[in-house]
Amino acid sequence: MKLLIPLFMCSFILYLCESSCTKEAKEKIITTSAGRPVSEFRFLATDWEQGDNKNFVCSLRDIMNSRPDATTMKVFVLTDTAEMLISSGQVSFMNGKLWSEESGADLNVIYHAGNTSSDKPFDQLSIKIVFSD
Repeated sequence: MKLLIPLFMCSFILYLCESSCTKEAKEKIITTSAGRPVSEFRFLATDWEQGDNKNFVCSLRDIMNSRPDATTMKVFVLTDTAEMLISSGQVSFMNGKLWSEESGADLNVIYHAGNTSSDKPFDQLSIKIVFSD
């Protein structure tokens, strides 16, 4: 059983590397001071689809199944100077609004463009997902 979990995680990470929204996926498992494991995944969101109302969506397919036993998931956008929580609601980001939404086993990162007519909001956007028990 101990070998199945790392094997599953490696298979899942390889799957995510080929996902429509990721260029790179890295997992780091951290143990908190309370002894609880925390899994951290980092992605480069590169593939954005334009939807309604100037919204651009990048989908991370099947991410929820990477830690089905987790009770909490937080999603952050990473910049050169900060980590901004986007899973608890919209944040102002580069003349627009950025947030994340769960959709079944998928996670959607959504950017509502301000006054732009671009067909792609970013070349890449660094995303961090933290699962905890």
